[in-house]
Amino acid sequence: MALLPNGNYLRGDNVYRAFAFASEVWAAETLLEVQWGAGNATPTRIRDMLTKMGRTHGYTHESLRKMIYIARQRVRQLETQVEPLGQVERIWPPFDRTQTSSDRS
Repeated sequence: MALLPNGNYLRGDNVYRAFAFASEVWAAETLLEVQWGAGNATPTRIRDMLTKMGRTHGYTHESLRKMIYIARQRVRQLETQVEPLGQVERIWPPFDRTQTSSDRS
């Protein structure tokens, strides 16, 4: 099950779709911020990028902005929460936007 921003949980196939979409939004946001600068990865730009790439996960064009907003909340939640049982590691550490692909090899 996956926690929604409102405290409810997703169940079944919706969990996979939600996290797959959140991953796409996270990647698009990261790429757009590298390209256009921090704060310029707007929901409209993310929607346009995902639509062009065919990565909408079945969401309609009209609902994408709302789903992007929800996915961004989910990403922020995952980036800031720590693992259960008192561990210090974050569940999903924020992507280091300053690190280039050549730095990772």
